[in-house]
Amino acid sequence: MTKKNDDVPAVVNWHNDSYPFVCVLMLSDTSNMIGGETLIKTPSGDIIAAEGPAKGKATVLQGRILTHLASIPIGYTERITSVTSYRAKDPLVNDGSVLKTVKPEVNYGSNFNVFYPEWIGYRMEIFSERALHIKNVFEKSLNKKETFDKEKAFKMLKDMEDYLSHTWKEMEVSDKEWECYKSKLNI
Repeated sequence: MTKKNDDVPAVVNWHNDSYPFVCVLMLSDTSNMIGGETLIKTPSGDIIAAEGPAKGKATVLQGRILTHLASIPIGYTERITSVTSYRAKDPLVNDGSVLKTVKPEVNYGSNFNVFYPEWIGYRMEIFSERALHIKNVFEKSLNKKETFDKEKAFKMLKDMEDYLSHTWKEMEVSDKEWECYKSKLNI
C-alpha cells in the first residue's frame, strides 16, 4: 500500500523515535483486525505500510530516522505492541539518541530519579568504550614508533567532547517542555 495523504487516524501520530532502532512487536490478536499497521513516510512523502501486523510478529525500524505512526485498526478496540529500543553494538558508530519524546518533562509517566541516572549510565558506558579505543589507538602508534597524528587525536577528542555535551544537553528542559510539564501537574 502506498499513498500520499498523511491524515491517518492513529494510536500514535507521526513521529520519530528517540533511539536509533526500534523493534515493534504486535501483542494483540489481529485475526479480525483491519488496518493497525505501522505506517512509514518516505522522503518523497509516500506512505507505506509495514507488512500486515500479526500477533507475535515484529517490525524493526530505524526509528530515529524514519517518520512513522501506529494506525488505528478498524472495528477493533485495541492495538497493543511492545516497543524495544536498540543502538549499534559498535561504540564507535554514531549514537543519535535524543530524549525529545521520552524525557520525564515530556513523558509524564517517567521518573526523574530512575530515567536520568539510566541515561547517564548508558551514555557513559559508550563513552568509556570510546575512550578505551582512543587510548589503544595511540598506545599502538607509540609501540610502533609511528609519528604522532595530532589532527587525528584532536578529531577523536573533539568527538568525545561533542558526545559528552550531547548527553547533558538532551537533559535540558526547554521553556515549552517545562510549561507542558507544569500543566500536567496543574502547577
